[in-house]
Amino acid sequence: MPKYAIDVYLSETLQAYYNFIFMPVFAIGLLASFLFNPILASLGMSWQEKDFKTIEKKLFKQILVILSITIISIIAAFFIGIPILSWLYATELSEYKFELCILIFGGGLMALSGLFTAIITIIRKQKILLIVYLVTAVLAKLISSFFVSEYEIMGASLLYTVLMTTLTISFIIILLIFKIKTEKIDKKNNYK
Repeated sequence: MPKYAIDVYLSETLQAYYNFIFMPVFAIGLLASFLFNPILASLGMSWQEKDFKTIEKKLFKQILVILSITIISIIAAFFIGIPILSWLYATELSEYKFELCILIFGGGLMALSGLFTAIITIIRKQKILLIVYLVTAVLAKLISSFFVSEYEIMGASLLYTVLMTTLTISFIIILLIFKIKTEKIDKKNNYK
């Protein structure tokens, strides 16, 4: 959505600048998927065996890995990200250092939401995903013009991060509600 809003409200040059500083976000998402995709089969087996403790441990470990990668990436982006991207694209991008860091943070949230999406799919609650994505799409449509027309690339960066925050928090709430329901069912079964 930020790219579409930039296309409507800003110039092609600013669209190119946004694309340049957005590129590392893909790297975070790709790296995160390489890390958590191999454990999805074992999480599915743990789910079938109702081994919820193992799922929680593996999920917590993956969250820590993603957060670590995100923090390291933000630090690297702050100190060397812009010089590397400026050299790579032969374009002066020094005024977009904070936008890059915000996008990297949003990329970390994207990686978390991808992990949570996989977990929600494993526990067979994927219909809820459609609702969350639809609500987030409506939110994006409502706020994108304001963010981008008022704050340009900073607004597009903030918009992306707000949308990834919305997805991540929604998925955390869904997983917490499911965990509470599962624990109640387990307690009832133990009393029988």
